[in-house]
Amino acid sequence: MPVNRITRILSNFTIMNKYAVIGRKVQNSKSPAIFKVLFEHYKVDAEYGFVEADITDKKAMRKIVRELSGANITAPYKLLAAQACDTIETDTGKYKAVNTIIKKRDVLVGYNTDIYGVLKGLEALKTSCKNFLLLGTGGAAVAVAIAIKKIGGMLYVHNRTLHKAEAFAEYYGAKVIRNIQDWGSDCVTVVNTVACPEFVHEKIDLLEVKDLSFLDAVYPFPEYASHEKIKEYIKGEKWLIAQALRNFELFTGYLLPDKDKKHWQDFFEKYL
Repeated sequence: MPVNRITRILSNFTIMNKYAVIGRKVQNSKSPAIFKVLFEHYKVDAEYGFVEADITDKKAMRKIVRELSGANITAPYKLLAAQACDTIETDTGKYKAVNTIIKKRDVLVGYNTDIYGVLKGLEALKTSCKNFLLLGTGGAAVAVAIAIKKIGGMLYVHNRTLHKAEAFAEYYGAKVIRNIQDWGSDCVTVVNTVACPEFVHEKIDLLEVKDLSFLDAVYPFPEYASHEKIKEYIKGEKWLIAQALRNFELFTGYLLPDKDKKHWQDFFEKYL
């Protein structure tokens, strides 16, 4: 783990309340821009940056988070982050995954606010299809499974590693799709959590359906988003913004009025 690099990044903070997004390749994350606007607007004495690091165990994760007031966790560390927490407020069942950790009196408390992001994306879909094909079984996939269960959808799972797909599907009451070309329905909404454009594009190519919608966890706008087979595409930024607004509430203790949430969701989707 590049501890020296982490120390340099954190040393830039001058305010007591310091937050950051933790992950790989997060230098271009849009989270710092979102929180800068929110903190300034609501006059919150806090700063938000990023920590880019290779983290191999929960001890290393705890060391980084303890330097902060709170953190957002992105791929590929959401499962590991759950192990680093002293307690987890969001019940995700067997598969523990968190994307938010807050330090409360030296106790690391984990939350999964990705669920809010997925639900916001599902809410935006125009299709009436209730078949959802999940690509990936990592930390973000946990939120997808929970959100789809909440809306009464039928979940199917496809993953590069079959045994992981089978274990995930069994726990969340989903069905495994071994071969994408064997999809047997006229409609599907693909929910993608895999940050590999080539993999995703290949799966879209293999799908033969009349009604194909797509909800992405990945941003910015990937090449496959303009695929001719996709009738409706929901950008990953919608998910990002919705979970960020919930994170702001957790960080500050200030519950945003519904009109504020709508304003900021629309604002960031337009200007990010």
